[in-house]
Amino acid sequence: MQRGTLDAGALRIGDGESISRRNIWFGHEFVDEETMQHVRSVVVAAGVMAALQVVSLLLALLTKHHFEGALINFMLGMILPGCGYCGATRTNSELMCCFSFTSLLSAISQMLLMLNSLLAIWFISENEEVFCEALCQVTGCGNHSRICSCQIGCGESCCSDFAEVCHNGQQLLAPMSCIDLEATLGYKTHVAATVIMLISPLVIGLSVYAWHHGRKLYERLSAGEVLLVRGERRSEDEAFE
Repeated sequence: MQRGTLDAGALRIGDGESISRRNIWFGHEFVDEETMQHVRSVVVAAGVMAALQVVSLLLALLTKHHFEGALINFMLGMILPGCGYCGATRTNSELMCCFSFTSLLSAISQMLLMLNSLLAIWFISENEEVFCEALCQVTGCGNHSRICSCQIGCGESCCSDFAEVCHNGQQLLAPMSCIDLEATLGYKTHVAATVIMLISPLVIGLSVYAWHHGRKLYERLSAGEVLLVRGERRSEDEAFE
């Protein structure tokens, strides 16, 4: 029997046997496995982004901390994963461009934010004594330091916590020594640095991952490539099975 091979997208026939290699995922049939992997990666990245937005909203709801602002951030934050999902599943080049470019900007901004936060933490840890003189809780109401004042009528020279600590010359919060403040600042800065170093690389990695796969799909779509198997072609493939 003469051996023949028919390449109809994902279907190959040889030696009288048919072997199905159709690349189907999420109800769509793609022209090749590479395309399917890129689409799957974009959808997964978009799903993780959406899940993070939901978690953030739930935390704001549970803590009752600025829920209105968190709700607005949630609605805005869902735009990016929405672009990724719709752009990948509907092979829309404009949405994929938006998704990949915004993911790249997100990665860059997250790196800058991480660097800025670490620099701020370093500055606080290196200047703990300065903070002692900048708080009324340490300086005491009715007194003043080289940096600011905790006296009535201090005006623009008041310490940052004057309104919270002092009221009509009376100290509302318990006094804190400089040693206690330095210990508290040291603990909080170490915790903040640890959290930033754990979370930021994950968020940056997610954004880079989304940008990479989104860019691959956008390049192919902008070049006019067809990523999905058309209905007529699928019918022909099924006829050979």
